[in-house]
Amino acid sequence: MIKITFVVHSLQPGGIERSVTRIVNGLDRARFCPAIICLDGSGPAANWLTQEVPIIEIRKNAGNDLAAIRRMAHALQELGTHIVQSHNWGTLVETVFAKKFSRCPLHVHAERGTVLGLVESGGFRHWLRARAMSLSLSQVDQVVSNSRTVADRVHQRCGYPVEKIAIVPNGVAEITLHNRAEVRDEVRSMLGLEGQNVLLGSVGRLAEVKRFDLALAAFAAAYSDEETAHLVLVGDGPERDGLIRVASELGVLERVHFAGHQDDVSPWLAAMDIYFNSSRSEGMSQSLIEAMAAGLPIVATDVGDSAYVLGDAQFDKAGICVPANDTQALAEAFRRFSSDLSFRKRLGLQSMSRHQRFFSEEQLLANCQTLYTHLVGDSQTRKLRN
Repeated sequence: MIKITFVVHSLQPGGIERSVTRIVNGLDRARFCPAIICLDGSGPAANWLTQEVPIIEIRKNAGNDLAAIRRMAHALQELGTHIVQSHNWGTLVETVFAKKFSRCPLHVHAERGTVLGLVESGGFRHWLRARAMSLSLSQVDQVVSNSRTVADRVHQRCGYPVEKIAIVPNGVAEITLHNRAEVRDEVRSMLGLEGQNVLLGSVGRLAEVKRFDLALAAFAAAYSDEETAHLVLVGDGPERDGLIRVASELGVLERVHFAGHQDDVSPWLAAMDIYFNSSRSEGMSQSLIEAMAAGLPIVATDVGDSAYVLGDAQFDKAGICVPANDTQALAEAFRRFSSDLSFRKRLGLQSMSRHQRFFSEEQLLANCQTLYTHLVGDSQTRKLRN
C-alpha cells in the first residue's frame, strides 16, 4: 500500500483543487492510501471528495513560518507518507523542508499554470523566486506538469532541465446526464432564455488573467444588434464587480449572467451552445477539457497548450484558437459559431471524441498511478543496492 499525501494551499475551489480531488477520488484504494494537507485551511472543494480522506490543516502564517513546516513534517510522519506531492510555487519550499524533517522517502512536485506565481517574468522578485525554486527543485525526486508549455516555462524561469519533467495531461470524466435535455431546459429557463437563444459560456475563477472583460467586449461587438445571444460566466472571484460594471457600460448586462461558484458545472455546460476561454495565460486548461467532455464546440485564446488540446486537423479539432488579447478576433469567432449551426455541431462531436481519445479521467489516473508505482519501486531498488 503506497501512502501518498497531496499538499495544497487550501481547498478553495480552483484548478489545482479540482485536479487533486479528481486524482484522490480515482486512486485504486487497494494500492494507494491518499491524504491531503492544506497549508492554510480546508474549503468548499472538500465537498468534491467522494470518499473519506484525511484532511490536515496546517494554518500557516504569512511569510516564513518554521513552526508550520514542523507541523507539516509531523503530519507526514503520523500519516506514514511514502510520497508527498506539492503543487506550484505556493507549496514547494515548505514541502521540501517538511519532507527532510519527516524523512518522507519521496517528493513529487506538480507544476501548472503561471510558474512562480507570476504571469510575467522579470525584476528582482522574479530572480529571487527563480533562485529559490531552482534550489528547491534540485531536492525533488520527480517534477511533473500537466502541460508542455508549463514545462518549458519552468526551464526558462529557473533553469530546471525540461527533459526531467514528466508530462501528465489533465483528464476528466465524461459528462453524462441521463436527462440532459431536461437539465439543459431547466438551466436555460432559469436564465430566462427561449428556444432560439444562443448561449455562450465559460467556467473559471473571475480573475484578471482570465480576461473575461475581453470576452464581454467581444460579445458586445459580435451581437450589438442581436438580442437572442446570451453569455454566462460560471465561477466567482475578485473581478466579479468589475465585470458587472463592464457589462453594464457595454450595454449587455441584461444578457450576461453571473452564475457564481457551482460545485457541479455539468448542468451549466449542458445549457451552453458555445464554450469560450479568453485567458491571457494558461498551462493546460482543465475547464477546456471539461467543455470537450460535454461535447461543446470551443473558442479559445492561443495560450499555453490550448491549441494542442483543441487539435488542428479538420476531422479532429474541437474548436478554433484566436490570438490572446484580441477582441476583434474573438468577436469574429463568436459570430462564426453562432451563424453556422452545422459547423458548431460538427466541432461539438469532434470535441467529445477528442476528449475520449486523449484526455479521459481513466488516462489521467493510469498515468498517475504508474508514475507513483515506478517511483516507489525505483526508491526501493536503490535502497537494496546501497
